[in-house]
Amino acid sequence: MKLNRTTIGAGGALALVALTLTFWYWPRGETAAVAVAEAAVKVDDSELPAVGITHVKATRIAPQVSYPGTVVSRNDSRLAADFEGRVEWVAEVGTVVKQGEVVARLDSQMAAMQLDSDKANVARLGAVLQFDRAHATRMQELLERKVMSKSAADQAVSTRDSNEAALKQAQAALKRSQYQLEHAEIRAPFDGRVVARLINAGEYANAGKDVV
Repeated sequence: MKLNRTTIGAGGALALVALTLTFWYWPRGETAAVAVAEAAVKVDDSELPAVGITHVKATRIAPQVSYPGTVVSRNDSRLAADFEGRVEWVAEVGTVVKQGEVVARLDSQMAAMQLDSDKANVARLGAVLQFDRAHATRMQELLERKVMSKSAADQAVSTRDSNEAALKQAQAALKRSQYQLEHAEIRAPFDGRVVARLINAGEYANAGKDVV
């Protein structure tokens, strides 16, 4: 019995010493591990960006207010044809055009043929008038020499004057043909947008009929 107590007492003493050594070494090892971990995650403050702090506040950047109203264009025109003809082309609705741009086009073949006819008529009457003027001058000279009757001289002068009037009329018709040929293309009188096609390609337009 004595031997057993001694053995137990010695074992207890050894266990107490081991426990004391464990408690003495444990804090020092944990402190070293924490120091190593902190050194690994430590960041250089010089590499961090500068951070500023401000207060958030609500602000209306673009206030909007709705009002009832009507949009009215400054210029609103119905463009019509200047002469009779078949419509070849009309601009689409929504087309934006500048002043002077074509918005519709009529068939110009008839106007071109009329222009050629009027040119020929002017040339013919010009040649006839040239003869009548020379003839009237000769008749007047013969009348002064009393070798020609006054009625014959007056007839030559009347023919000359009549052909002068006919030539002026032919020249006016030539200008009209030129005008019609130039206006076979209907152009915008101002900058704008096509909002309605009042006639379609292939239809026949009379003078003064709204086209676009």
